[in-house]
Amino acid sequence: MRRTLAAVGAAFAFVVLTATPAFAHASLESSDPAANAARPAGDPPADITLTFTEGVQVQDDAITLLDANGERVEDVGPAAHGGSDSIVDSPLPPLDDGTYIVNWQVVSTDSHPITGAFTFSVGEPTADADTVAALLESDTGRGVGISFALTRAIAFAGVLVLVGALVFLRIGWPPAAEDRGVRGLVWLAWAVALVTAPLGISLQAAYTNRSEISAAWDTGAIGDVLDTLFGQGWLARIATLLLAIPFVRKPGAKRAPFVTGLEVALGIALLASVTISGHARTGRLTSLATTTDLVHMA
Repeated sequence: MRRTLAAVGAAFAFVVLTATPAFAHASLESSDPAANAARPAGDPPADITLTFTEGVQVQDDAITLLDANGERVEDVGPAAHGGSDSIVDSPLPPLDDGTYIVNWQVVSTDSHPITGAFTFSVGEPTADADTVAALLESDTGRGVGISFALTRAIAFAGVLVLVGALVFLRIGWPPAAEDRGVRGLVWLAWAVALVTAPLGISLQAAYTNRSEISAAWDTGAIGDVLDTLFGQGWLARIATLLLAIPFVRKPGAKRAPFVTGLEVALGIALLASVTISGHARTGRLTSLATTTDLVHMA
């Protein structure tokens, strides 16, 4: 028993220590007007165009415009994709001369919000750098970000422990499934994976909505999340966990080949629900990255 636990612990430590994090969020490549652009008097831009290094997800208010007094410019059109999913356009109303601040927020393919701001002027500038910096100061919502990161980590652990335990009890040590403590561990992992799924969707809504915790209960913001791969993956996880209940109840039982195949498919689906909502979906070779990430977790 001690040797088995030591082997499991060593394998877990190996996976944790050899796993390398990926930081592949989209970034702003260019903008029109460009940052700090000085346009001639009476020649304001007709729209704002942002070009990112990869595809992003966009909400209607992804681009907001402030004047030199920090007042929001009204009648700015809803943000939408331009010629590709890496280009975001927002039409502007007729602008007076002066300095303007473009404040933008989009969501990277790996479900992380990315934000930024820049200024441009039409005619004579009406605000200096210190004034602009003061206008952009706001609560960063670190509490939401920390809560979301913690929820993702716990959800990830729940899925891995659940799938790993079911595989171990089916192949490695079926008699251990008769132990009450082992069954309790399996059910605990299942419950953690289930509870964190809707919680993660709600926190993602808050995380991508200017980091306001109130958006966690906003049905519109949650609906926006469910339109993304992240939301669909985590929603599918709930359905998969419910379908897996018979296997969780009797983890070590022998099954017919067809039923065993279904059990394997559900396990792969649970792992895939993590993969499709993470960094593997960013960059160019997403199919290869998704496959290798799934194999890595397995």
